Amino acid sequence: MMKKDISEIHENKSFGQYFQEMCKKYNTNPSKLSSHCAKSKSYLYKCSSNDKIPSKKAVVCIGIALQATLEEINTMLKCAGHKELYPKNMWDAIIIFGLNR
Repeated sequence: MMKKDISEIHENKSFGQYFQEMCKKYNTNPSKLSSHCAKSKSYLYKCSSNDKIPSKKAVVCIGIALQATLEEINTMLKCAGHKELYPKNMWDAIIIFGLNR
């Protein structure tokens, strides 16, 4: 049986569903995360219930606050309808560099 990569497994999930899974995985919740990613509790709860779709930068901030891997952040971006981090884009390259260190 072939192993599916994480992006295939979460391909049809909404950002809110994947965000909730990530909170469970990292034993946190939107309330605890708010102080780590400079987003309000209500904003993060709206994101987790799909009432709000975060911008690309907000998704990256949330991912960093979760201490998620590059692959997980890229999956979060896909679920939110954004493109993955791209190394030829300067801002994305800096984020990728930081995540790999």
